[in-house]
Amino acid sequence: MVENIFIFQYLWFLGVPVGAINVLWGKYRLSETLKEHPEWTEEANAFLKGYFLYMTVPFFLLGLFQYAGGYKDPFYVVMQDIGIYQVLAWITLFFFWYRAFHYIFFQDGAKQLVKFNRVGNIPPSETLIKILTILTLFVAIFAFLMAYHLGIGDFLSQ
Repeated sequence: MVENIFIFQYLWFLGVPVGAINVLWGKYRLSETLKEHPEWTEEANAFLKGYFLYMTVPFFLLGLFQYAGGYKDPFYVVMQDIGIYQVLAWITLFFFWYRAFHYIFFQDGAKQLVKFNRVGNIPPSETLIKILTILTLFVAIFAFLMAYHLGIGDFLSQ
């Protein structure tokens, strides 16, 4: 069903240039803040490098696993017949979810996001960032498990 739609074959790979464009746009938006606080430039560059990696690497890996596994659609992650590329995709997803949680809560990531909130639509409060991080991770894991349990990937690839 979905494998006949051309864009789905490359959906994960399309996330890479979209993520890169998002980082470039964030860098542009951050330039005004850096004019006000030039002493933050080095920290901002390190932040943007991490932001770039976080916005592109997971998409590239998920696309690579889809291609290597011979799957025609991006929903291979939640198919019920488990293969090595699905397991690698799960490890990738959980690793990046864990890193986001760890960064926000244990590496002063919430404080840094508030500092550089012009990068995107980031809440201006550390507490709100932490609450939204917990909610986002909960919803993502719940949706992932629900889609797997219901066999969404199997249904959509028929």
